[in-house]
Amino acid sequence: MIPSLLYARRAANDADASTFLRNVVTLAEMKRVDDSRTIFTSPTSCTPTLQSLNSPSVIDCQFRQDSSATYAVVQSITGHTFHFDGQRVVGPLASPPTSW
Repeated sequence: MIPSLLYARRAANDADASTFLRNVVTLAEMKRVDDSRTIFTSPTSCTPTLQSLNSPSVIDCQFRQDSSATYAVVQSITGHTFHFDGQRVVGPLASPPTSW
């Protein structure tokens, strides 16, 4: 029974990290509009830039933007990485993408 509970907890942490990633992208896009189209062209930490975000399931979060999209990477406490490639969430991945 304990392995089942541990698996459920890991799945819940990964689901939370994936949801957190979607929220990062939404807030970054809102910030771009609110701040007269400010674009974060280099990888930027999600906090303190996006101050309203917080998740106990995420240990690292970065985002960057170009003129047409926002890209982001988060790492879950499970060690899995989730990546938003400008169109969709990709993950869980064993390691961060080499270029994003």
